[in-house]
Amino acid sequence: MIKKYKNQQGIGLRIKILFLILPILISAIFISNTISRKIFYDSLTCSGQDFALYKATQLEKYASSQWEVLVQNDFFKQKIYRDAAISSISNYISDISNSKEELILAVDENNNIVISSTEDTPDVPDISVLRNSFEEKHSGWLTIYLYEENWVGYTFHFVPFNLQFFLIEKETHFYNEIQRITFIENIIIIILVLITIFLISISVRYLLHPLEKVTKAIKYISTTGKMDKIIEVEFPDEIGELAFEFNIMTSTLNNIYGRLRDTALSEAIASKQISMREMETLNILSSAADYKDPETGSHTQRVGEYARLLARAMNRDEKTQHLLLNTAPLHDIGKLGIPDVILLKTKRLTKDEFNIIKTHTRIGYNILKQSHSIFLREGAEIALTHHERWDGKGYPQGLKGENIPIDGRIVCVVDVFDALVSTRPYKKAWSFEKTAALLESEKEKQFDPVIVDLFLEHFDEVLSIFKNSQKELIVLPSA
Repeated sequence: MIKKYKNQQGIGLRIKILFLILPILISAIFISNTISRKIFYDSLTCSGQDFALYKATQLEKYASSQWEVLVQNDFFKQKIYRDAAISSISNYISDISNSKEELILAVDENNNIVISSTEDTPDVPDISVLRNSFEEKHSGWLTIYLYEENWVGYTFHFVPFNLQFFLIEKETHFYNEIQRITFIENIIIIILVLITIFLISISVRYLLHPLEKVTKAIKYISTTGKMDKIIEVEFPDEIGELAFEFNIMTSTLNNIYGRLRDTALSEAIASKQISMREMETLNILSSAADYKDPETGSHTQRVGEYARLLARAMNRDEKTQHLLLNTAPLHDIGKLGIPDVILLKTKRLTKDEFNIIKTHTRIGYNILKQSHSIFLREGAEIALTHHERWDGKGYPQGLKGENIPIDGRIVCVVDVFDALVSTRPYKKAWSFEKTAALLESEKEKQFDPVIVDLFLEHFDEVLSIFKNSQKELIVLPSA
């Protein structure tokens, strides 16, 4: 009796894996977010400050130059010249402000907006924000709420004109830099994911090490055929459960072998049923061409009977006889691909029409060749070769003599015989005597002479097959 576990309590394998994977994933996400956020804010701050500081510096230089002109000409005390200088600065601001997303303002000591790069005038609450900055005479980076939007940029106090300048940009436009940061962040995440996968692989390998024991036990059984291998259950987890069930399995395999014998019998019965279904399929396929041309009657089935008769006369085994009986009727399956206007034509075919008729050999071959069934593969060969001639003048390959497969030569003889003695859209039925004479005359030309001789030697049986397939008794003409 195999004991399952010493201790029924334990941590499951899934929980073990989660305890190892989750800390790794959490750490990777935390590290990724921390690094990305640091790069994000540093990059934006640096870019924003460089942009605003550059323009602020240029603006401050220009304002200083205007002030110097006033001082040099002793105009700085006269309001008209001071206003002219401020107007010049305003024009300069208009020149350097080339984006709707940017705004340059200047506020005086009376909390008035003296200069603006836009024609819009901020409302009173917005001006209060600018006033606070003026009173503090703040210089440097700032974030303010203006025009019902968040703005970021640079501010400085210009003492000579006692103006507070603001060079700011819409925060939404400013954060376009996020695209570059996102790219960097994606690279970092990919690297972290690769590291995580590597660490998880090592962890899972460690966790699944007990499975190696199960594998070795299976290998031992497969090489020795013995069922005495018992796996030690180390831990009461899922792998331990697997080892336990494996031990149970090895102790019950002998019973399974008995069941396998019963299964083999069932499979034999199923195989027989499949064979019956295959015969039904062959009968349906062999009737398909006849269905398209009703005038041919039971032509395809008679061809199968004649072929089996010849196979028996040649002392071929019963398996081969059965094969020919069921595959010879497939010889004209390719006619399904021939247009009715040609196939059922009552007048003489043109050269082009006959060339189309000849393609039925390859059509039939292509229909049947891909099957794994020995019947359909044999049918494909017969469909392809039953119009080859002994003298090499047949189609589609122009094979000659014994290069033509034996079953193709057999069907060539019996197909021509039955076609001649049957009524077709383009002709009346020939007499048996006339048809036999034709077969004799075409030996070593169209037909294999040995097969023709065998066919005529068993002509009475041939006629019996033909008569039995007819609804009305056919009376042979007197000699």
